[in-house]
Amino acid sequence: MTRILILYASLGSGHVSAAKALCEAFKRFPHVEVQIEDAFEFANPIIRETLTKIYERLSENAPQLYRVIYEGSDVSDLDGSNSDNMLYAKIERPFLRDLERFVKNSQADAIICVQQIPSRLLQLLDRKGELPSPTMSLSQMLWRTALGLTLASRAISCPVI
Repeated sequence: MTRILILYASLGSGHVSAAKALCEAFKRFPHVEVQIEDAFEFANPIIRETLTKIYERLSENAPQLYRVIYEGSDVSDLDGSNSDNMLYAKIERPFLRDLERFVKNSQADAIICVQQIPSRLLQLLDRKGELPSPTMSLSQMLWRTALGLTLASRAISCPVI
């Protein structure tokens, strides 16, 4: 039995929809067990409430500013982007200790993230050699055009399902 863990963060409906769609797709395979979790359920209330409020206020009251920030995070400099991700992950890590414990104790054969916050934490764990499972991150831009998975940290070999 192949076990897949899908992580999202409940910031807007896009990440939730992407996670649910992947979950439904994987459930079509009888030898695949899928678990879907909101990373924010494992987050410290301080970061969960702060990020949720910022997201809601920007997306509802200043959608153009939110769009500029969101699209500005899409960079072509992969090394710079990875460096930024590691910095954010180090800042966020103390607030995500329960998520870190959950992931480390999971029996997942593969972990798929559909949002940057859990993805960054898993990238950091992977770089430190502390990640128990291969990880992929769903690129929202690719999701909009076609279901596309981008590797979060390394090339992996997944069982054919």
